[in-house]
Amino acid sequence: MKERTLTYLVIVLVVINVAALGTIIYQRVSGPFWRPDRGDDMMSPQDVPGNLSLRPEQRQFLRDSRHRMDSLMTPIQAEIGKKRLELMSEMDSNRPDTIKIDQLVTEIGVLQVQIEKTMVHNFIEDSKSFSPEQREWFLRKIRQRAKWQDKPMTGPRQGPEQTPGQGFGPDGDRGGE
Repeated sequence: MKERTLTYLVIVLVVINVAALGTIIYQRVSGPFWRPDRGDDMMSPQDVPGNLSLRPEQRQFLRDSRHRMDSLMTPIQAEIGKKRLELMSEMDSNRPDTIKIDQLVTEIGVLQVQIEKTMVHNFIEDSKSFSPEQREWFLRKIRQRAKWQDKPMTGPRQGPEQTPGQGFGPDGDRGGE
């Protein structure tokens, strides 16, 4: 019985490792999260409504900001990747050290919080160059792009098709909008 359970556990951990490595490789190959056809322009004309168009100096400011953010985020993301590989390796061992696993999960969480704080502070700094209408438009776009994080990633109702009443808040509400 123990051997069968151990075999299933090893199979599950191998699948998790393959999925994690596949994701890491895909992210490295696919490039940045935003649309690749944009190049260095932060927003293409069809993205920004006519009356909210960015002035050339705003575009340059955002381009510089994005490059600055990329240079800040790359080492943190690389460190998260190393920690995740270490975590997967520990989980895959014959005698996983749960204390080390907990420590790695905590370290990954700290790095993710660092990324989140950096992104929020960067947006606050960037938004100083926006008009109130542009700032509201950008906030709305950020909310739309961040909504996927509020969706459950397991169970029969994954992704955007989720119906109201399946969330975490009162009456199943996820808040936000």
